[in-house]
Amino acid sequence: MKLRPSTTSASFFTITSNTATSITTLQADGDLTLTASPGAEYRADHQLFDLTIRGKAKLFTSDKVIVNGTLSVATGSTVHTAELEQ
Repeated sequence: MKLRPSTTSASFFTITSNTATSITTLQADGDLTLTASPGAEYRADHQLFDLTIRGKAKLFTSDKVIVNGTLSVATGSTVHTAELEQ
């Protein structure tokens, strides 16, 4: 999962682990503390190869979903995201 430390930032950080009070990111992505601010709003971006939703399934998330391959949503299924990118 990729973390965007500010909804206005173009920077992303790969989450490698987390607890209830801390997030650890991939060191190669840079220093998260130089981009993030305490109390700032952040979100995760879910990056998927393909996404298939069928059988009246429902996908709800307040995060951005990025589908790099095929997106298939069957009749009767629901997708609701903050942002959906293909």
